[in-house]
Amino acid sequence: MLSCPIADAHLHVWDPQMHYYPWLCDPQPIAFRYGDYSALRRRYLVEDYRADTQGWPVMRGVYVEAEWNPADPLGEMDFISQIHKQHSFPTVAIAQAWLDRADCAAVLEAQAQHAFVRGVRHKPAPGMMDDPKWRAGYRRLAPLGLHYELQAPWRQLGEAARLARDFPDTSI
Repeated sequence: MLSCPIADAHLHVWDPQMHYYPWLCDPQPIAFRYGDYSALRRRYLVEDYRADTQGWPVMRGVYVEAEWNPADPLGEMDFISQIHKQHSFPTVAIAQAWLDRADCAAVLEAQAQHAFVRGVRHKPAPGMMDDPKWRAGYRRLAPLGLHYELQAPWRQLGEAARLARDFPDTSI
């Protein structure tokens, strides 16, 4: 058994009985690159995570947004804030933010108000990282002390490289 402390760099907890996650709650499963995810369509909270990692010294954890209801981008961090207060875990989080939406500025400012939020994730469609409206949202991250959690296929790495070059003060 490993004795050095572990920081889990990417974890999720969710409660589809109490909150809406389209991919977990909608009756028709979505086509998903990882295959059948039907076993995930249940509540999974810190207690479940701790049971699954029992015997491992997981001391820190990074919660990454779990595709919460896109109509309520702030609700997920409110939910995680309650969990964080109760368990002191996860220790930090990556929030949801749709960088090309009209409410982007308000959402980013609200997400940054949570002391445990370190960055945001918005999975970009091809070409999106070059879109001026999306980049206007991205430009707001560094001044708020937020980084960008990139999740994109290799085919979009050229876009990501241009983004990094054009916004050197924003960590990816």
